[in-house]
Amino acid sequence: YLGTVAAADGERTVLGAACKRFDIQRWVMLEGDRYAEQETTAWYAPLPSIDQATYIQMQRHFHALSNFGPELTEAYLKIPGFPMAYESVRYAEGMAIKSSYLVTELATRDAPAGIYSIPEGFTKKENYSVRQLQHR
Repeated sequence: YLGTVAAADGERTVLGAACKRFDIQRWVMLEGDRYAEQETTAWYAPLPSIDQATYIQMQRHFHALSNFGPELTEAYLKIPGFPMAYESVRYAEGMAIKSSYLVTELATRDAPAGIYSIPEGFTKKENYSVRQLQHR
C-alpha cells in the first residue's frame, strides 16, 4: 500500500482519553492507477498503559504482513499514541465499503492459566531450519 497520513483539526474523547484526529488515505498502484483506495478518519490518544516501543514493533510487523510500503509505515508510526476509534470507507470494484472501530474497554489482565503452555501430547522444538519446515 501507498498513502498519506496527516494530522487534522478535531478532538474526540473515547473512554476518558483525549484523542487527536488524523486523516489517512491509502491505495494500491497498478499500471499507473489507484486501486483499493481507502479514506480513514482516525482518533489517536496517548495511553500510558500501552508500552509504546512494543506497540511500534508490533505495528511494523503488521504493516509488513499487510504489504504497506515503507513510507506509509513510517508515517503511521509517527502518529503519537494508540488508535481509539476510526471510520473508514474503502472503494473496491465499484462499491464503497464502510467500517468503523471503537475501543469500548481498556483493561490490564493476566493471561488465563496455561494459555501459553504446550498442549498435552506435543513437545516443544526450539528451532526448525527452513529445510526442516519444507520437508514436514
